[in-house]
Amino acid sequence: MSEHHGPSIYTVKSTLGKFERNIDIDAVDREINRLISLSFDEYRCFVLFPNDNLLTSMVSGALQDPEAVFSGIRDELFTSVAESRRFLRDKLQENVYLSHLLLEFVKTLYQALAELGRGRAWSRRYVIIKEPPGYGLSFREGNEGWSVVARSGHGTAWTELPSIYFTVQTLGVIAASDSIAGLTPSQALARIIAVQEDAIDNGYAHVDALDEDLYRIVDEIAQRLAADQELYSTWTEP
Repeated sequence: MSEHHGPSIYTVKSTLGKFERNIDIDAVDREINRLISLSFDEYRCFVLFPNDNLLTSMVSGALQDPEAVFSGIRDELFTSVAESRRFLRDKLQENVYLSHLLLEFVKTLYQALAELGRGRAWSRRYVIIKEPPGYGLSFREGNEGWSVVARSGHGTAWTELPSIYFTVQTLGVIAASDSIAGLTPSQALARIIAVQEDAIDNGYAHVDALDEDLYRIVDEIAQRLAADQELYSTWTEP
């Protein structure tokens, strides 16, 4: 299912983003799936499972030394994607911009989950995709194209768990923002996670109309993705 708003489509099946009305929805959905699979094959996916105890501490205000805690989670992301390939882990960690973005995203994700409160979002699998240089989950050619903000999926063949996907490009937009559609980055991310949760519940499809605030969030992120796609792709090169 897709949803129109003005000249654009803002949902394609389980994907939240901004798409031209004349796109082939099934073709775009297949292409996004292909790019995600390729990202796993090329060790460009960082997988995060939220820590329930940490979130509980944040909600209660009892979290000690959050900077060290979140830095440790960021470092675990590098280790997990590299598995036993130390050279790959070192190469990723040497990417200062990527390291900064992942740290900021870990902070913002945990803040968003704490704001949402205990629920299914705390137990989801979150996947951050590092795009190859010059191309990601966004495509623009003149005035045509599409920009992916988030996607829900059933996971990989070896880990079939409900998952929510983001890209490093999206992290770049969030990390560089003081506000998104009048909300803090964590508030905007919480809204995105909530609607992606709904897509999971509805068989990996957006079936309910997005409210006006969510349109503004998605539109603002998508516009920045479209404007800065090449720049973000260059910055994420290790």
